[in-house]
Amino acid sequence: MELRQLRYFIVVAEYLNFTEASKRLFVAQSAVSQQIAKLEQQVGVKLFTRNKRSVQLTSAGKTFLKEAIEIVRKTEEAIDKTHKANVGILGNLKIGFLAAPVRKFLPSLIRHFNNKYPMVDIELHHLNLAQLNEKLNADDLDIVFTVSFAVPQFGDYECKKLFSESICVFLHPEHSLCQKPRLRIADLAMEPFILRDREEGPQWYEYILMICAKNGFLPKIARETRHIETVLMFVEAGLGITILPRYLEMYANPSIRIIEVEDEKDSFDVVVYRKKRNMNPSVPLFLNEMDHFVHREVEPPLSG
Repeated sequence: MELRQLRYFIVVAEYLNFTEASKRLFVAQSAVSQQIAKLEQQVGVKLFTRNKRSVQLTSAGKTFLKEAIEIVRKTEEAIDKTHKANVGILGNLKIGFLAAPVRKFLPSLIRHFNNKYPMVDIELHHLNLAQLNEKLNADDLDIVFTVSFAVPQFGDYECKKLFSESICVFLHPEHSLCQKPRLRIADLAMEPFILRDREEGPQWYEYILMICAKNGFLPKIARETRHIETVLMFVEAGLGITILPRYLEMYANPSIRIIEVEDEKDSFDVVVYRKKRNMNPSVPLFLNEMDHFVHREVEPPLSG
């Protein structure tokens, strides 16, 4: 049974006239008659009673008409969805992210994208640095918003810078270093460090060790703890200092003093990256909208 036969049958049933149906279908009347005869042979029952004066649906034909209309509708719907899925305007997009660096723009970007492509279902996964890399490598994520030093150095990835972020020293307000408008990493050589523990944030932990080593010392780690909020609580209690990205000031109480690091080489980038071999057609659509959106909506506020 062919879809063409069902379409011919539906049109004949609408007009109850083979001549009119052939005009509507832009085919010869004989072609319509042949296809209806084949359809009746395949179904095994007469769908029409016809004589020289009239054409009528049989009882079986009326039942078959309802099913034929539904089959054609479902088939056309399936074809339409398939075409939309092929170009990415229908589908699923799995986005992984670090919360703090993207909270200024990601909610608005998703709203913008959803308004333009409402048939793309977006999944959001808030994960730590290690989990983001792991999930992307396992193809459980399509796109990851992260920081530049956490992007794997080996592998077939496509990475795009969104903006640069400075690192800052977080101190108790009565700390002697608070008198300085800016600090150098070397100024912290004798300070007790409060860090998020290595297991929770291995990339950031290694990053701190690396920038301290570049400045000629290894940090004196006084305490390690699982959560950023706890790190800042120890700093607020005066038990040490910490180095964090500027965007994490949202977790700090106003009493904590935040001073930027002087050396611009110690800044890093907030980036979006993905596997080049990712074949999800919704990914290019999202990245294209992100380019326009970040340029128009995000960069000016961040530079101010």
